[in-house]
Amino acid sequence: MSSINNHTIAQRINEINPDYLIKDLDEILRLEQAVIKQALRNDEVIKWGDLYKFSTVQQEAHQHYDGIHKKMIDLPAKRLVKEHQLKGIKNLN
Repeated sequence: MSSINNHTIAQRINEINPDYLIKDLDEILRLEQAVIKQALRNDEVIKWGDLYKFSTVQQEAHQHYDGIHKKMIDLPAKRLVKEHQLKGIKNLN
């Protein structure tokens, strides 16, 4: 299994529609990521086509037992991103 990056995605879009320049597609993909990150920071739900839905959940501060050092460790509150697969991903087979 191989992975592809934004530039490869831009090249593949360019193969489908040569009217779009690869440098413009790269910029659009970069901006899309920036918009998604900002929306998640603002606790907005992102629905990315029929592939994924991303949402954030606030995890409260809690204590965790460190079995190696035999003591409790305080873990701070943090924001988690939850991913939900939509029908576009579930129906790949």
